[in-house]
Amino acid sequence: MKKHYILIIIFLLTLGASSQNREKHWEEGKLTWQDFQERKVAFNQSVSEIKYFIGYKTEKEKLNDTVFIRIKSYSYMDPTLSWVNPDYKTDKNLKYNQVIFDIAELYRRELQYDLDRLNSAFDAEVRFQRKYQELNQEVEEFQRLSNYGNDEEIIDQWKVNISAKLDFYVDNQLPRYKKVNFGIGINAGIGSSFQTGSLKEHFGPSLSFVYGFDFAIKNSMLYLNGTLSGGKVDKNYSGKTDWLEKQKYRLAIIDITYGYAIIDNAKFKLVPFAGLGITEFSDPDYDAEENDLRIVDYNIAFGINADYKIRQRLSTVPNLFFGHRDMLETSIRTRLYIAKNDFYTDLNGYSINLSIGVSWFGKMLKLE
Repeated sequence: MKKHYILIIIFLLTLGASSQNREKHWEEGKLTWQDFQERKVAFNQSVSEIKYFIGYKTEKEKLNDTVFIRIKSYSYMDPTLSWVNPDYKTDKNLKYNQVIFDIAELYRRELQYDLDRLNSAFDAEVRFQRKYQELNQEVEEFQRLSNYGNDEEIIDQWKVNISAKLDFYVDNQLPRYKKVNFGIGINAGIGSSFQTGSLKEHFGPSLSFVYGFDFAIKNSMLYLNGTLSGGKVDKNYSGKTDWLEKQKYRLAIIDITYGYAIIDNAKFKLVPFAGLGITEFSDPDYDAEENDLRIVDYNIAFGINADYKIRQRLSTVPNLFFGHRDMLETSIRTRLYIAKNDFYTDLNGYSINLSIGVSWFGKMLKLE
């Protein structure tokens, strides 16, 4: 029984080693004859053959706190399908195959250049098919001109020319993008609300749910935020409306404010803001026809947002709808905001609110 286990383990290890050797990428180094299978082929003008492959796929790559999404090209040779006649393991023949491998890498880099500059993700396959056809045509031309590796002078000429072109297409270098002026974001979180002045005597502190939207043009921000909270009345109030002690109340605040980012770097964003605040206290079971327990005040609201950026996603894949690339920042947002309230002469003060939550803010990118 133990022998069976040992045989299974050896088989799996052999299978893993075999699968790992099915691809050799250009950046792994120059070709050696160990990358080829030995095979004698009769009635064939070739004494060796290198099997190369080229393609593309969408990949995610994380660098520090940034996730890059990119359509990546790839190219490799398959050592299990590439072969050489053992009687022709010469330096000239190896150099001949290396030039073919270099040509495949060159077209992979050219394909990557095109993929990074697509107007639409749907164009990727068209660009690939074009480059794949051009690659095969150039390899065939090299094989013909070099007499399938017999003319070393031609091999050397092509080696120099392809090497110069490889130096021109720097591998994996992203093009430069810049953010468009407009951005949009959403946020949600929890917080606490408490009152000052005579409001404090009747309405105590409460937990709240906050949510909102951000609209940006360059460093200018327009915020549309809501706060939902509630609790129990601490003390009776009699006036134009009557509130009874221990009665439930609902607090809702809507603020429409303008802000300007005084700090906006890779890690922090700090935006003071001010504008209109709409504050409402009401009975949770408020009905306009049967219940008049609702007071609303339109007044000023001001505060400051502090965003700590924890993650950024940058996609160089063109958006299906607009053709733009985009970036998305995920931040922990702390927000302090104050709304002034003057309901009645004997019922006024400030609503002070502090919250923490998560913010998602995105902008489109375009090629510089």
